[in-house]
Amino acid sequence: MKSSRRALLPVALLAMGALVTAGATPTNCATAVYAMPDLTLADVLITVTGKKAASADHYVQDFRGRYTRNGGAPVLSGAVIAGSNADASGTLSTATATLVISGNSIIPQVTGVAATNVTWSVTMQVQPVTTAT
Repeated sequence: MKSSRRALLPVALLAMGALVTAGATPTNCATAVYAMPDLTLADVLITVTGKKAASADHYVQDFRGRYTRNGGAPVLSGAVIAGSNADASGTLSTATATLVISGNSIIPQVTGVAATNVTWSVTMQVQPVTTAT
């Protein structure tokens, strides 16, 4: 009996330093990017924290997405799901975050608040498995 060869890739933790937004424009977190290999399934979890300058206003939220890539670009399986630990206060209660696909990469994206400086921190954990031989 021939066994199929499947590679369990290591869990990757991609952490990003500070990112500052000054408005309500969606901004990709370019230093926390997962370049997804072909023939891969990946469970992606991000935790996003944001703090308004000189204020107690804050934003904290987890998001999870499951992606497959089989010959083309990554495809989201279902929807990006927000965790139940949302905590946002003051002006940052209208801020948002999500995961987006660009080429073969999965990227966290934050959207701040108009006329408001927000410093963001994002951690991204990826648990991939591939069937490439």
